[in-house]
Amino acid sequence: MWVIIVGIALFIWYSIFQQIVLGNPIGNNPAPDLVLIIIWMVIGIGFPLALFAMKLIIKIDSENFSYRLFPLHFRMHSYRLDDIESMEVVTYRPILDFGGWGIRWGRKGKGYIISGKKGVKVQFRAGRPVYFSSDEPEEVVRAYRNLSPAS
Repeated sequence: MWVIIVGIALFIWYSIFQQIVLGNPIGNNPAPDLVLIIIWMVIGIGFPLALFAMKLIIKIDSENFSYRLFPLHFRMHSYRLDDIESMEVVTYRPILDFGGWGIRWGRKGKGYIISGKKGVKVQFRAGRPVYFSSDEPEEVVRAYRNLSPAS
């Protein structure tokens, strides 16, 4: 995924250098300089920075299971622990099971897939499971089991 993002960002940087710095218009119908600068700021700088800063925050307390995918979510999203039927550590294949990384809907359900191949499968009482990638999925499940009213 990073190869694609870095490749696109490098192309935008190359275009800025060619058109703005060297004065060589890009293509047969070049974009105006202002449009190219806006594209550079959004795709060449903003998108890679946002992706680099992306992190999934999971919090479990005595009443709620909460998560936030920074910088896409502006606030925590919460589910009551009573609404969770089960939670378990799983191994998944990001591309085959979810079609890639990010907030994905795949054949296994919805996934918040950021990195790695391990995570937590949360089965809700009403609905399909939701998968959350985690560097410490065992710790997330242990916290749930310690705080869950069903335990």
